[in-house]
Amino acid sequence: MDNNNDDDDNIITSKENNLLKELLELFDELKEWGEPDERAVKQILKWISLKNELPHNIFQILSKHHRQNDPPCTCILGFFYNYGIGTPFDLERAFYLYRKSAEAGYLIAQNKVGYLNETMALYWGEKAARAGHPASQIQLALLYTYGVIVKRNITKAIYWCRKASEAHNNMSQHTLGGYYQSGIGVPRDIHMAIKLYRRAQNNDYEFTEISLNCLFKPALKE
Repeated sequence: MDNNNDDDDNIITSKENNLLKELLELFDELKEWGEPDERAVKQILKWISLKNELPHNIFQILSKHHRQNDPPCTCILGFFYNYGIGTPFDLERAFYLYRKSAEAGYLIAQNKVGYLNETMALYWGEKAARAGHPASQIQLALLYTYGVIVKRNITKAIYWCRKASEAHNNMSQHTLGGYYQSGIGVPRDIHMAIKLYRRAQNNDYEFTEISLNCLFKPALKE
C-alpha cells in the first residue's frame, strides 16, 4: 500500500528528527496511560502550534519516517489519519498503519487496533496487556467486567485492573474503587474505595471527584 518516492524525498533533516523525537515522547506519554483520543488530539495540535508548524508539515515528516519502517512513527501516522490531522480523515488507512505497527511490536498500536476492530480487540488487547501496557490492561479489565466480546469474568477483570493500578493508571484506580464501592469481585469496602478514588484524583482522573462527593460523607459515618 505504500508508495515509492525518490531517495531525496525520504531524507530526514536534523530539525525534523528533533520534532519527531518530541512528538514521539508526547504521544507515548499521552497514550501509555490511556489518555482519551480526543484529548490527545488537542494536545498534539497544541504542540504543533507551539512549534510554529502546520499539521500538514508534521504529517509529511511522519510519512517520510514511516517509509523507513519506524513502528512508533507508523502508529502516530495512523493516528493522524484516524483523526484527520494534517490530512483527510481515512479510517481504513489508519487501521492499516495501526496493524502494521502492532505487528512490529509497538504496544500502543496493538491497543489502537483493538479500538478499530472489535474482532481483534481481545487478541491485541491481551497481547499488549501481558507486555505491560497499562491502558490495555484497564481496557481488558473492562471487557471482562461488562462481558464485551468475551464472557463476563470478574476475577480476570479484577486481576487486570490491579495490574494497571499498580502502574499508577488513574482510570484503573478509579475503576478498582468502583469495585470496592459496589462489592464487585471484592468485599464491599467504602474506605478502600475512597482511598483508590483519591489516588485516581491525585493522578488527574477527572470523574473521580463525583464519586468522592457521593461517598466521602457516608464513609465518615461508618
